[in-house]
Amino acid sequence: MLRFEGFSACCSTYIRIDMEPQAYAGEVVSKGTTNIDFNAPMRAALARVRDADGLALSVGRSEFALRSGGAEVVEKKVELPLRWLRSTEGAAGPGRPGGQARSAGGGAVPALRSAQPAQGIHQQDALVGGGKETGFAHHGTKRPPVAHARYRRCRLRVLQGLLPHAQSPPLYADAQGQPARGA
Repeated sequence: MLRFEGFSACCSTYIRIDMEPQAYAGEVVSKGTTNIDFNAPMRAALARVRDADGLALSVGRSEFALRSGGAEVVEKKVELPLRWLRSTEGAAGPGRPGGQARSAGGGAVPALRSAQPAQGIHQQDALVGGGKETGFAHHGTKRPPVAHARYRRCRLRVLQGLLPHAQSPPLYADAQGQPARGA
């Protein structure tokens, strides 16, 4: 398995992508961890990736390389910053027992696509309904929640490039249906 974990610049938002071996082509030479801080050139290269250009990633002991559309960007390994370590502890909830994954259903994808309020608005909204009736509503709605958005909805913009490929995103919740810690 190849796992990518990342944090927003302020370390308040966490993302994790687990890729099973059938999801990528390549040889696994060894197991380990390479801490990389994606700077502006790498983030820009990731934003430019298109299906037609192809994508090749190389994860090594001392660097991470991205090749796409004839361009290559390399980031070198960094020492694990203390703020990353603290954030990892706080954001690892979905991977721990108690963070149960369940499907949001196909209706969640259009709802997530349309969830782009003005930047900086802090809304404690819930993803409600099911099927084509899925959407965001303020807390206190009579409709049962599918999931809760506990952060600013404007942060969902980072998912816009992935949503065309999403079918039914997993949601993480505790036994009471509340978001799992860090979800």
